[in-house]
Amino acid sequence: MSSEKLPKGYKQTEVGVIPEDWELDTIGQSMRLINGRAFKPSDWTDQGTPIIRIQNLNDSNASFNYCSDATYIEDKHRLEVGDLVFAWSGTKGSSFGARIWPGPCGVLNQHIFKIIANKDKLTHQYAFLTLLKVQEDIEKHAHGFKASFVHVKKADLVGVQLAVPPIKEQKAIATTLSDTDALIEALEQLIAKKRHIKQGTMQELLTGKRRLPGFGEGKGYKQTEIGVIPEDWDLENFGNLVDYTKGYAFKSEEYTDCGVRIVRVSDTTFDTINNDNAVFINANSVYEYRKWKLREYDLIFSTVGSKPPMYDSLVGKAILVTQQHAGSLLNQNAVLIRAKRYSAETQCFLLNHFRTERYINYIEIIFRGNANQASITLEDLFKFKLPLPSSEEQEAIATILSDMDTEIATLEAKLIKTRQLKQGMMHNLLTGRIRLV
Repeated sequence: MSSEKLPKGYKQTEVGVIPEDWELDTIGQSMRLINGRAFKPSDWTDQGTPIIRIQNLNDSNASFNYCSDATYIEDKHRLEVGDLVFAWSGTKGSSFGARIWPGPCGVLNQHIFKIIANKDKLTHQYAFLTLLKVQEDIEKHAHGFKASFVHVKKADLVGVQLAVPPIKEQKAIATTLSDTDALIEALEQLIAKKRHIKQGTMQELLTGKRRLPGFGEGKGYKQTEIGVIPEDWDLENFGNLVDYTKGYAFKSEEYTDCGVRIVRVSDTTFDTINNDNAVFINANSVYEYRKWKLREYDLIFSTVGSKPPMYDSLVGKAILVTQQHAGSLLNQNAVLIRAKRYSAETQCFLLNHFRTERYINYIEIIFRGNANQASITLEDLFKFKLPLPSSEEQEAIATILSDMDTEIATLEAKLIKTRQLKQGMMHNLLTGRIRLV
């Protein structure tokens, strides 16, 4: 871009057009990167000072290894609450990249940089924001067979160029993005609360512990093999209530970039169908595969996956087909389920039983294989017992739980939109396209 075309107050640099009063620096010039200590397994103990490893950045519930004598550990390898770290080798979207360490205090293991910003150039928070942007750029350029695993050398990282605003503007940018983070956190907490309420409501309604108005007046309870249920409810094997079709073994060489969607087990999370990396087949072939065509409110069960508690990849997970994926075709290692007395309410009523702790515990009993590659048989799946009220009560229960799902889905959509808004704000603020001072 020629200087004549530049907006007033901006300049052309190697990282693009930035404000005239911003500087161009490198990570190496504005930050100090200290690699963690190479602890050996023989250094690990069951108590003492926590050793902070990759999995502790990933999962707040992950257990720590400890160092019994930390007196010999150099200060540069000690980590305090609020320190900035960067995992330079890890999985994209989880373990790789920048974090503000939430605690506890400990000593830092290898494969993680402790980052110390030059206070004359960067605020601590702005250094974190720039590293998040660098992380995103590195992840975008990861490709090949192991694109999900990202590794960056210190020699490459320190040479990355940064557009650096004055300290006052850095603080303004950090404050603005922090306010957006607070909104995101509030939404996440509200969604978690709504999910918890729904789980409790579901447990009460699906077991008959709580009866809805107009149902069960004057009725008592009875003991069954799955516990106490209302005396006017039945107990039935899942398989007796439904018809099923096993997914078809589509050949990968038939896949195309457009046409009719193929839904694979790998496309599903615990409760949704993911649109990332979707595959299709030629529309001309669809008629012969009509037996495997999905319609709205169908249930899909995976027959392969992992054992509990790995929910997103769980063997036996149940997914409700929404209008978005109606017309798609079901691939192998899954089964299409429709209630014999088919209705949207019946399908939704059935689905909620497969979100309960009792069902997850049942999968723990019937699965075969190991944590990474487990399977279940339809024979075992169909033996799962369901307490059944009348069709009218099923519909009433399904309506309440569906309304709660709709409320949660609305909040989740708002959360996604807010996160996207933050990403756009970050890009514009960190490049100077939007000025706050």
